[in-house]
Amino acid sequence: MSEFLHPNAEVFVRKSSVTVLGGKDALTNLDRCLTASLVDLENFDRCDALLCDANGRIQDRITICVLDTQIIALGSENSGTGTREALLRGIGWDEDVSLLDGDNAISHLSIIGQNIHRVLVGLGIDCLELSSSCWLEFGNSLISSSMTNSVETVDVALPKSELPRFLDILQDNGCHEITTDKWDAMRMLIGITEIEDLIGNLPFEVGLDELVKLDKGCYPGQEVHARLDSRGKVARRLVRLVSAKKFVSGRNKVEGIGTLYVTSTSSNNDANIAYALVPSAACELDELTIAPDRVVGLEPLIQN
Repeated sequence: MSEFLHPNAEVFVRKSSVTVLGGKDALTNLDRCLTASLVDLENFDRCDALLCDANGRIQDRITICVLDTQIIALGSENSGTGTREALLRGIGWDEDVSLLDGDNAISHLSIIGQNIHRVLVGLGIDCLELSSSCWLEFGNSLISSSMTNSVETVDVALPKSELPRFLDILQDNGCHEITTDKWDAMRMLIGITEIEDLIGNLPFEVGLDELVKLDKGCYPGQEVHARLDSRGKVARRLVRLVSAKKFVSGRNKVEGIGTLYVTSTSSNNDANIAYALVPSAACELDELTIAPDRVVGLEPLIQN
């Protein structure tokens, strides 16, 4: 168990964009626009996918929930308008698809910690029913889980009007809300990426190869992804850097290595953490000398 996690659990209220799709062709539209295969999804199924541009670069990461006659698409912060415009462009003239802005109607929470299940049992949730491939209906809430480097995260989607009461119930069961700074420190130690680490980058560069299904049919960026897959390598990869000094986001030149691009930063106790895109050749190293007086540790995000 990761010692940096809270001994019980903590909850982070995300600022996710929310798009609600309806119509008999909604799933077909999503399947045409996203990297995952969606056409066979059934009620309460969960699927994670990427929205990419024609150059294969990520524009949004989306979590899907099929719910009766509607589909809820949870996207990244501040990406809702762009994502809805991309989905709208993908609708055929004779297709039955509706798109609604659900940003102000639905809240998205993430729960992490060493004893998440103890908190959920206190709410009356059967944790044996939690899955990364489907959503569990609990009252007016939808609950699902995912694993990153053997650390579980539980996602909750619920009406925004019910958020205060749900947070109170979590707190009564020992799960307290955390700030964005605390979440960033936790998720970067776990290996979770956010949109600032992904946008404008290729899925293979940021460790999201598993969200790309090349055999599903056409989607924006598929040809680029297929070429990269056949080549078997990319020029750079996302890694975690650790240092006693704070990092600054942005581009840096490292002698003997090349360009290093810091996508996000955080601090945890005495350690400062950054996610950075570095040349693939440097990923085999345990440390980098990024300045004459500064050596930083280098760690892979995905730990097998």
